[in-house]
Amino acid sequence: RNVRIMLGHAVGHRTHELIPDKQPVRMVILRDPATRIVSSYNYEMATFYRAKGRPVISFSQWYARIERDQMSKWLARRLGVGGPGLRLNLQFSRALHFAGVSWAGNEALYQALNRELEAFDYVGCTETLDRDLSSLMGALGFSDLPPRKNVTGNQHKELLQLSEPLKKQLYDDFRIDLRLHERWLQEDPPTFEAFRGIL
Repeated sequence: RNVRIMLGHAVGHRTHELIPDKQPVRMVILRDPATRIVSSYNYEMATFYRAKGRPVISFSQWYARIERDQMSKWLARRLGVGGPGLRLNLQFSRALHFAGVSWAGNEALYQALNRELEAFDYVGCTETLDRDLSSLMGALGFSDLPPRKNVTGNQHKELLQLSEPLKKQLYDDFRIDLRLHERWLQEDPPTFEAFRGIL
């Protein structure tokens, strides 16, 4: 009854049904796929390897097991988008990646995600959410935010930096993520002006 905000990766398209007496304002933040992947590698090496006394693995070893277009597929699963065929493909997309089989649902995934995101109250893009979140939540009247736990160079060491050749490779491998990010970046540049319009 006293819930005002639901925030984080665990929030899905039906989470708001836990408080049916309130009308949700749906918002999502997208990231540049190249910087997100490098950030994920740095985070995982610190959290699941160094912190547990395990030897750090190379980026190429780690990258070999990473599903392509992670952001788009993760969003699609969380939002429950698409018809039965797309949802079935998403269910097995990780297995297809490990089997070396090309995933054929890219265009359907891109179109279905855009249709869903167009119904959101706000879709933004930023690479500095650790700083921007304070401003965003402050505009909504939230001042007491939990401490930041995933800031490269602060909470954990930056093992890998994004070079131009690596960025090009990641853009080639994550084409749907890149298209999605570029499409919504045009709607709301990193000033977050569109966000202020929904308050």
